[in-house]
Order: sequence, then C-alpha cells, then structure tokens
Amino acid sequence: MESTQWPPDVDEDRRTHLVSMIKDWSIINGLVIRPSQSIFSAYPGILATTAPVTFFPTPFLESCFKEAVAIQESYNELYASIAADESWLAPIFQEYDLSLGLFRSDYMVHHDSDERPSLRQVEFNTIASSFGSLSTKVTGLHKHLQQAYPYMVKKATQLTENKAEAQLALGLAEAHKAYGGLRYDKKYYPSSSGDTEARDLDRLEVHETCILFVVQEDERNVFDQTQLISQLTKTHKIPVLRRTFKEIKLHSHISAENPLRPLIYRDTTTGNTAYEASVIYFRAGYSPADYKSDLDWEVRERLESSSAIKCPSVIGQLAGCKKIQQILASGPGHFPPTMSEETRSKLRATFGTIYPLDTSAAGLRARAMALSPEIAKGFVLKPQREGGGNNIYGEDIPGFLRKTPTDEWAAYILMEMIKPFEHNNEILRDGKVERGLVVSELGVFGTVLYRERGEGKLIEYNREAGYLLRTKGSSSQEGGVASGFGALDSPLLVPEELWDDVTAGR
Repeated sequence: MESTQWPPDVDEDRRTHLVSMIKDWSIINGLVIRPSQSIFSAYPGILATTAPVTFFPTPFLESCFKEAVAIQESYNELYASIAADESWLAPIFQEYDLSLGLFRSDYMVHHDSDERPSLRQVEFNTIASSFGSLSTKVTGLHKHLQQAYPYMVKKATQLTENKAEAQLALGLAEAHKAYGGLRYDKKYYPSSSGDTEARDLDRLEVHETCILFVVQEDERNVFDQTQLISQLTKTHKIPVLRRTFKEIKLHSHISAENPLRPLIYRDTTTGNTAYEASVIYFRAGYSPADYKSDLDWEVRERLESSSAIKCPSVIGQLAGCKKIQQILASGPGHFPPTMSEETRSKLRATFGTIYPLDTSAAGLRARAMALSPEIAKGFVLKPQREGGGNNIYGEDIPGFLRKTPTDEWAAYILMEMIKPFEHNNEILRDGKVERGLVVSELGVFGTVLYRERGEGKLIEYNREAGYLLRTKGSSSQEGGVASGFGALDSPLLVPEELWDDVTAGR
C-alpha cells in the first residue's frame, strides 16, 4: 500500500509489534551496543542492547545525498594535502611517510525559506569516525519492517544500500598491504653510518603483521568495532588485535635492532605470539579523557614513533581540528595545486559561515557578535575537541565567554547554525519509544592512503566509503549515538520534484 502521510500513522498495537520486530532483527543481525549504566543496573549481566534506531527512514533530498557522496573523494584529497603540508599545519616530522585516513564528512541539509535547500558541512572527522559497521545494517532493518508494513510514500522514493563496513575494511587492508611492501624495501633500512647502504635484512627478526585497534576501556560501541574486525579477518585474512593504552603499554615495544622501528606486540592471549603492527587504527586518543596519566602519553608517543602506518597520525588528527575548517571556510582555502577550480567550487559550496575568535579584525568582529545575546542565538561556539558534548549553543554563548579568560577565546570558532529540515519520527532507545520532531545529520565516509612526506604521488588510494545517518530530537543540540543523543537511521531518497508531496504530512 502507499501512504499519503509521512511518517505513517501507527496505532499502539502496530507500534508494539514494530518494537518487537526491531529488537529481534537487531539482535540477530548485530545492530547492538553495550547497555547504558541505567540498563545494566536494572539487568545485571546483560551484554548487549538494541542500538538506538528510528522506526522509519528519513526523507532526504536525493540531490543533496548524491552531492555529499560525489565530493567525498575530493574532501579526502583536500585533507590529505593539508596533513601532508607540515610547514603550513604544524612543525611535526615523521620518518615514515605513509598515513591512512578513515575520514567522515558530516552534513545537514540547510532549509531556509528564502533559499533552495542546500548541503552544509557540520564538521570533518579525521580520527575515530565510528558507526561504519552498524550503519550498514539500518537499511536492512527498515527494509525488513517495510515487508511487514509496506509504507513507501511514492514509488519513486528509494532506500539506498550502504557498504561502509566493507569499504572501511578495504581501506585498512590496503594500508596493511602497503606496509608489507615497504618493510622489505631496502631504502627504509639505512646503515648505522647514516648513508643509504642497506643493512642485512636476513638477520633482522621478522614477525607476522597485524592491524592494531587502539580502543577505550569499557567501550559501549564495541560491536561496531568487532564487526569491522570480522570483515578484516574473514574477508582479508588479516590478524587484528583490539587493545587499550594500558595493554599496549604492558605488552608492546619498538625493536631496538631494527632501524625501521617496528612496533612489536606480544599477545599473551595467544600463547605469547609476537606480532608486528602494520597499521595502528585509533578508536581512542581523541579526547583528553583518554590520557589519564603520563603513561598514556608515553604510549601515544611510542605508537607515533613506530614505523606502523597510523590511522591517523598526530598531524592527520590535527588536520581535523575545527580551526582548519574555519580557515578553509573563511579564506582562499588551502587546496591541492592539482585540484581543479570546478572541484574547489563544489567543496566551497558546502562550507558554512565560520568566524575565528582570535584578535584579527575578523576575530574581533566575531567576538562582538558572540557577546550579543540576540546575535549569538544564531550561532554555535566550538572548541578544538572531538567526541561530542563540547559545543556551546545560542544564548549560552555570551555567558560562557564572559566566564572564560579572553586569552583562551582564540581556541574556539564561531559557526552559524544550520537550519535543518524537521519531521516526525519514532525512536527506540533503551527499550523505550520516543516520538516527536527530529532532525538528521548525514556523514559520508572516505578512505585515503597518502604520503605525509617523501617522494612519490600524494594519494596512493582514495575511495568514498559509504555513509552514516543519525537522527535526534529537534531540541537536542548534540547528536552522538553511543552518548545517548542520536539514533541510527537510513535515508529515504526523495527526488526534488516529489519533496513537497512526501513531506507534506511531516
């Protein structure tokens, strides 16, 4: 049947049945996370609970979705070039030139009554971009529910497949393969005298290589990580270790005998097997809370100084700072010289209005705007932080700045708020149904293997790698799924000529 209303009208009996279907399908297919503390307290011993999900896919302008997917490889190239330009970004040097980016560019569709809907970038993530695996399952869930309750509004609308998990795994596998080629390249084994004469490789201890996931303790989003690991082990036959800073501190070292400085991890869970890390994939290390003591900083330094390909390196992580986004949006940009003007224009079209809060002329004007209660209502104040829950919104900005020393203001950027499309939906979270107006944020993943220094072309591998759609209550300022704000969703692609018809009953 076709409905003339979106979302479909659901009575209590059907809602109860849908909740049961969502729970069963999610458990069977691994669309799960660790339970929140409140759930665990009520049900001690529970290992997993359904990830927060929407009942229905979100209407999303097909043209904006395709635009976001089409420009992802250009964004990969842009941020790889930024990370490769040490003189511009930071005076950081590395001996090993290849780095891997598993990036995610986040967008909302800006709906202003006076303008045509347009794609606006929220932020660009260069470290620990999560939910690549779980996001691939939500379209399957919505198709499953649709079979029981056919609710497609128009035949021209469509759910789209999501291959994020497979593509992210492929990016990691490409980096693993590249490391295998470099570790036996004699130019990476200089003699002790410092010239390019290669040492005798036969006398160097060689271990089986693995990919090392660096993770947080008590990670709720563990199943998103383990499903990506399953792709790597089953499809690509690559050993993977998933370890915390504490475990890496205890069981790893950098080989003193090998001038390439491989990171050796001795895995006590498999009979003391020694592995050489080919790729270090950070799903931790992006928040100050991850560095509880000097030992954690020592571990990060050890990882960075090893020969493993980092995902990302420190300089790649810095490239994702909000300050870089502000510089790109408010100036001539820092585009690769080989990037065409047409591609540059497509990227610029997604930039929002962002101001510095430094002591430049633009920064001083932005400070005056931020201190005005009326003007500040249309802005969000962002620090150089990742992980969610750090932004200051609207009318809270003036009071926050007045309590903050002025010499710290330059660490923030002031971004004009995006006006997203609001619609009704229902969310299942912690076993409870939430109903009301929601907004959605689209993230497009990208994988890029690039050189931060050294000879050769900048980009070795560059792919768009699927998407993540998160939906949250329209009054919520934050959108993290694992942190309890957002829910996983899938886009219902709507051609522009059908948009008004589909969303009329929103």
